[in-house]
Amino acid sequence: MVALARAARALRCDLTHLAGLTVRPRAIRKYLRARQVAKLHLGCGQNLLSGWLNTDMRWLHRGVVFVNAAAPLPFADETFDYVFSEHLIEHLDYDAGRVFLRECFRVLKPGGRIRIATPSLETLVEFFAPDKTDAHRRYMQWLLSWRFPGAAKHRESMVINCALSQWGHRFVYDRVTLTDVLKEAGFADILTCEAGQSDHEALCGVEGRGRGRALDSEEMAAFETMVLEAAHLPMG
Repeated sequence: MVALARAARALRCDLTHLAGLTVRPRAIRKYLRARQVAKLHLGCGQNLLSGWLNTDMRWLHRGVVFVNAAAPLPFADETFDYVFSEHLIEHLDYDAGRVFLRECFRVLKPGGRIRIATPSLETLVEFFAPDKTDAHRRYMQWLLSWRFPGAAKHRESMVINCALSQWGHRFVYDRVTLTDVLKEAGFADILTCEAGQSDHEALCGVEGRGRGRALDSEEMAAFETMVLEAAHLPMG
């Protein structure tokens, strides 16, 4: 019975992916015809952004285009003015992440910008500092009360293990490593941004990881996340 249930789930997944692939070309063409400024949202989950081409490997919502970020992106070169992904790249291993960013660079127009939001390894390492900030203490209580509600003690090691092994995470970046990978992919003008803030109006307020969760979850989501922006600069 267990094997049959697994086979049924796999079949449903395959059929869903096939349906997503079938309708994808038309959905992409429709979006691009309607937009002078094309904006690609990779791994949208529940955070559907108005005016963006919202894509996800889980094809669950009307208006979401099926895209597997671990595969070549199904777009022509220099298609989009903006690319945004939030809590996606850490679900790819290091080599797949490098390929993913090269694909993002390929589909961006010269002069376009990418915005990447992902967990910060530096923030995690700081949990072992002898003098934790109040934000670190509140985050530890928030995360571990949810993830390990029956634990007698909440330890720093539990935060690290949760961040590195839960939710399908494969590689968690620090700022320097992500900057290096962005540069390797061809990006320049790499900036660190606050969550929800950008010098580019199209990239302001796009993060949505904390929405719809606990009352303080937007604050906690911002605490655990680093945000980098980079440009596909024109040649010459």
